[in-house]
Amino acid sequence: MGSRTGWARIYTSKNSPGISTLSKKWMAGRFCSSGNWRRAEAVRVKTLDYLIQKYGRPAWIKIDVEGFEEKVLAGLSRRVGIISFEYSKELLSSALLCIRKLTRLGYRKFTFTTTGKNRFEKPWQTEKKIILEIKNKVLAEKSWGDIYAN
Repeated sequence: MGSRTGWARIYTSKNSPGISTLSKKWMAGRFCSSGNWRRAEAVRVKTLDYLIQKYGRPAWIKIDVEGFEEKVLAGLSRRVGIISFEYSKELLSSALLCIRKLTRLGYRKFTFTTTGKNRFEKPWQTEKKIILEIKNKVLAEKSWGDIYAN
């Protein structure tokens, strides 16, 4: 998934294929040395708008793209169902831009999870409140997790 239909390079981690990514910034984060980023190949990229047009409007979109969340959301032009996406300390500013993008699309309530926990940290809140909560949590605990928009 990306901001437009076309081609992109995906970088595969020799040590952990599950952290493969389209984001060079993400590769430079906590997995910089352990990722062993040796392989890259061209892959076809589509937009969320394209998939919605082809398959219909989803009730929930889960974005798990190892640091490429901002680009994926750039390929969405209208509000759909609930959206969740990952955030991390390394790319906190990108996650906050994702929240702002979703707010421009009409999302008004947000919540989040941290460090792989399966429960919300806070009840649904407005953009400004959730940004403050996430900043405080990430800076205090160096956490990662998922942000949910409704």
